[in-house]
Amino acid sequence: MPTIHDFSRTIQQAEQRGGYLDVNRQGALEIKGTGFLGKIAWWLKTPRATARTNERVMHAFVGALRAEYGEDAARASIPQLRNTPLSSRLVEQVKVWAWQHRENSQSPPPTPEQAHAFILQVANARRTIAEIFLNAHRVQGDVIPDHLTTTMGKDINSINLSEVIEQLPVGKLGQADRERVFALKNVISKNLDVLQRAIDLNPKLRAPTILNPLATFNIKAQDDLKTLRTKAEHMLGQELQVLSSGISPKKSSEINAFQITWEFEHMLKTRPDVRIAMGIADPKAVTGQIQRWLESLPLDSISRTQLAGQLESIRLRYVPSEETLVVTQKLGSGGQGTAYLGTFKPAGTSETAVVIKLQHDPNSKILIESLMQASFHDNPHIPKVLGVIVDALSTTQLVMRKVPGTDYASFLKQRKNIDPKVALNCFAGIARGLARMHELGFVHSDIKPANVILDRNTYEPRLIDFGMAFNPHEESLEGGTPAYLAPEAIAGDASAATDVYAMGLTLYALLTGKEPKRTLAELSRPITLDFSSSLWSEAGMDGLKKLIERCVDPDPKNRPTTSQMVQALNGEPVTPVPEGGMGLRGEDVRLLDVLRPESPFRQGVMDATAQLLGQ
Repeated sequence: MPTIHDFSRTIQQAEQRGGYLDVNRQGALEIKGTGFLGKIAWWLKTPRATARTNERVMHAFVGALRAEYGEDAARASIPQLRNTPLSSRLVEQVKVWAWQHRENSQSPPPTPEQAHAFILQVANARRTIAEIFLNAHRVQGDVIPDHLTTTMGKDINSINLSEVIEQLPVGKLGQADRERVFALKNVISKNLDVLQRAIDLNPKLRAPTILNPLATFNIKAQDDLKTLRTKAEHMLGQELQVLSSGISPKKSSEINAFQITWEFEHMLKTRPDVRIAMGIADPKAVTGQIQRWLESLPLDSISRTQLAGQLESIRLRYVPSEETLVVTQKLGSGGQGTAYLGTFKPAGTSETAVVIKLQHDPNSKILIESLMQASFHDNPHIPKVLGVIVDALSTTQLVMRKVPGTDYASFLKQRKNIDPKVALNCFAGIARGLARMHELGFVHSDIKPANVILDRNTYEPRLIDFGMAFNPHEESLEGGTPAYLAPEAIAGDASAATDVYAMGLTLYALLTGKEPKRTLAELSRPITLDFSSSLWSEAGMDGLKKLIERCVDPDPKNRPTTSQMVQALNGEPVTPVPEGGMGLRGEDVRLLDVLRPESPFRQGVMDATAQLLGQ
């Protein structure tokens, strides 16, 4: 039986020779297709090793994983292999993933009771943050914005704190309260990271704060509008049936009606994937789905008619439509569409400032972008997706909550001095924003100061512009900002490590005030950074220098992974990868100590940010 090493060696040979991998009747690996067509493929640098992957090859590969890493790790790796051609890069990634799964499995994931305790900690931290603002508002009177005063005046347990605390201005608080809020938000991020890893290890574990819309929809880059709508309508029908299981029949139809409206509103309020499904699906199909769902419930005809109207009003309140959006200003155009500033104002509610990204080309790219961002609805470093609109002309609009703030490139243009604490906090925010995205197999591919906004309310960096994001196993890199692209990306071999390279250059730019400038001829060569200024001789700066140097290492395998960065940010032991894996190995994980909560650069971040913003 072939080993994992046999797969690595043989598939690399197949790619080099323009052939493809196969398994003969004796179970041994073979290279085929190296004739005339193979030579042409090799000359064109389009290896055919991925083109003929068959069930025998996958069966043998999973068997090798099982023998080397154990049954659980092999089973957990299967979702990554499904519908994905086998390549040398994929073999290496699965090796590392299976190894990490085995290492993580040595300490069992949280039980449902423990997961519930993590969720309670998140809820308590959010409640404490809200109480800090309420107490400060009672004393000062101008801390909570006017549009949130009514909401915050309600029972604190009845409001969506995840949404509210992201709109509360930290700059209005005193120094001690700002640092408390910063610490509490780190607790929230750490608990959500632990919960997500627990679910990855134990798919049977369910937590209401986590979802993966990309897996729910199973949207592919090549899907046409009809296919997309069919998938959205199917998903919506399934979610309504799940909703039915939570509604227990009552003798009184009024009680049933209240339960139904509450459950329906709660679903739309907390589930961006459902809002997106309603935006993709044909409006008549959505109405039909809701009507059939109501008919399946034990209601009389009068209650059913009344409910249909109530649910439609709720839908319009939470799902953006052309009737509830107002465009106020064009922000700019690019290869992926046009962006506008606008407002979302359903009847009877206060308006919300939004960014509307419009794409005329009827493909699934912008929908994948919206679902990807919806996967991070609990991540404070990713703008919130309110929904999408697909009209009769196949024009797609992605509607996101506007981030009130300034991008970091603007600070550089203003020649503002960016404190190392603020610069590293930007780097940390990008790492937290990208970690889950990388685990899902996607690459952002356009990390740079202009694509990170410093929220003037929360003081948190927010990563924007996912239009270039792609899955390297299914697509190829379509663009990016040349000065921030890694050498391997120029050669057509982009991966998560490509984002880490750009993160290193972004941190360097923020610290030095100079963005990288490279000619086309220089892009394929390793970059040389200037560390000769007095800045790098200041206390502690050697740690930042080493972090940057490792992030821009010419070999992608030597760069830290965003998962390792998040472990350091959470104060957890950083898991080294095995020899040959992607990430830091052995004692090299100490390079990430500068990211740990006890690091001097992680103290006083809020005050340094307030000074930058002039607050």
